[in-house]
Amino acid sequence: MPRNVSALCLIATLIVGSGLRMWAAGGDMWIDEIWSLNQMRVAQNSEGFGDWIALFFHSNTHPLNSLYMRFIDGWFGPSPSPLAYRSLSLLSGIASLGLVAWWGWKRSPSTAIITTLLFAFSYPLINYSGEARGYGPMILAILGASCVLESYLQTPTTRKIMAFVALSLFGLLSHLLFVVVLAGLGIWALAAIYAVRRNIVSTAARLVPLFGLQLVVISAYSAVALNNMVRGGDCCPEPALDSIRIMIDWTFGLDANEVTSLFPLLGLTLLVIGAIIRLAQNGNHLWILPAIVVLLFPLITLIIETEPNVIHRYYLPSAVLTLLLVSLVLAWLWQQCGWKRYFALCGIVLITMGNINLLIKFSDGGRGQYSRVIQTIADASTSPQRISGFPNFSVGTLTRHHVEVSGLGERLQFVETKDEQGQAVDWFINGYLYGRPAEQVITRETGGGGSVSYTLIETYSQWGLSGDTWALYRRSL
Repeated sequence: MPRNVSALCLIATLIVGSGLRMWAAGGDMWIDEIWSLNQMRVAQNSEGFGDWIALFFHSNTHPLNSLYMRFIDGWFGPSPSPLAYRSLSLLSGIASLGLVAWWGWKRSPSTAIITTLLFAFSYPLINYSGEARGYGPMILAILGASCVLESYLQTPTTRKIMAFVALSLFGLLSHLLFVVVLAGLGIWALAAIYAVRRNIVSTAARLVPLFGLQLVVISAYSAVALNNMVRGGDCCPEPALDSIRIMIDWTFGLDANEVTSLFPLLGLTLLVIGAIIRLAQNGNHLWILPAIVVLLFPLITLIIETEPNVIHRYYLPSAVLTLLLVSLVLAWLWQQCGWKRYFALCGIVLITMGNINLLIKFSDGGRGQYSRVIQTIADASTSPQRISGFPNFSVGTLTRHHVEVSGLGERLQFVETKDEQGQAVDWFINGYLYGRPAEQVITRETGGGGSVSYTLIETYSQWGLSGDTWALYRRSL
């Protein structure tokens, strides 16, 4: 294919991928986004500096994203659109696509097109580029730091050192998971520099400017965080193996809610091992990065796990680098003749079509339909309505936010279960379904030995990696 035609195909892929990320940035904000926003508002309104410090030792705080949401609040005033809060992740997602395209084009036009195509349609990458959390910026930092380090190892310059350090700090501020990637980048740099210098002192002298500041930051943070970190938001931890399977399945176009077999994960593992061996045989030290992040990190978590306490998104860095490695394999096969090219074509089509299928499912419900629930309640009666739900924290936080955004604060009030005081609320929201069908009728205690029945009005679905399905009940008369 002529280079100008390849360039046009690549530009078209970038436009479509960027459009998908803009589309995913719509819809209602979900609990983790609103939780981060509320934490910033509490800290902002506090006179104690300790409340600001404590904010950054909570697992739901992704520092860069939380500070950005605070900036949006100050710039746009109260209750800006979800798109404004999500703009950092959105821009990071679009920039990540551009980086992948540039990285692939340096190798060959076909590598650029294949890699960008798989990244452009990847449901998890689209999802996390469209929500106000730290995962989208972290993905950008992973790709950016990897590209800069690769370029530095070929032709070292001071500017590349500065760019790498800046991207590393950007990644650490985006999400602590970047530490795993930084470890892989460090060992990659160590091996590549030592292979040239053959002197440990000279190698260390090259590594200190690249990683010294990041090491100081991580050490200082860890010294405080080890005793002060508050973990929250992990309501439904899964076993590590299930979490790995779920993230990898979604990344490669399989519905993890339906496909529970480990065979796709096993097949991809063998493919990744083969690709890493091939890179190592070619003398490319790049193989070290996926070996650590894609293979060693999940293996360590499997070994040390004593109880189910991980969430599938913890393996997002592993999924990103797996997708990059598989893209390289498919691009190499595409450049061959005969059955290898057809095999590559089948792989590209299957992964792309699988992810399109996931995106279609995501379009029905997305991260949740909380504003629709609020509007349903408001339309049912003009009198003041009292609402409760379970879990109190997540349902209450979401309800209060969307009531405020809808301008219905004078009519609708969320009441925690402990504050009902024997007076049954008008509406009840079950936000803890997790794949189970909602009961048609439920009975709740009102205190004093009484009980009240509630009838299901509608189930408002969510699908995929983020958000909650809600079942709305109204008190039976």
